[in-house]
Amino acid sequence: MTGVPPTGASGSAGGPPTQTGSGAMPSGSGQPGGGGGGGGGSSSKANGDNFLRGGLPADSNGIVEMTTLYPGFYTGRTVHIHTMIHQNITYHTNGTIISASGSLRHIGQIFFDEALNAEVLAQEAYSGTGQSRTYNADDGILEQANTGGFSAFADVERLGDSLEDGLL
Repeated sequence: MTGVPPTGASGSAGGPPTQTGSGAMPSGSGQPGGGGGGGGGSSSKANGDNFLRGGLPADSNGIVEMTTLYPGFYTGRTVHIHTMIHQNITYHTNGTIISASGSLRHIGQIFFDEALNAEVLAQEAYSGTGQSRTYNADDGILEQANTGGFSAFADVERLGDSLEDGLL
């Protein structure tokens, strides 16, 4: 790592769906796109049509800004969002990212505080999934991601007094 933003980079993200079929759907300025994310869910609702993966190009500082929903979960994994950083991507003629293009520079996952997970997962969109919830303390991938002085937790701020006001 040089600390210098990569040129031609893009970020992609995807997360487990909610009961309503909604998951971590990135949106923002720039080219919309598919690709990225990760699989693993066994729910009939967690298929390629509603896993909600997407990607956006990075700005000149190497930053990708995405607006998304709070992710759901699937049996065996705690709440998380998959992330991938690609460099030198190419686009289809319709403007979407060719997911296998360029070079993959990083694969990671972002996790959320357990108290926030509990508050969000109490909402109707996350109930009745048929999946068994795994807590942060029981997720081996989260445990691995938090070794060596690293933290895989998102630093989340509330945009108001309630969840409906949004999270940043």
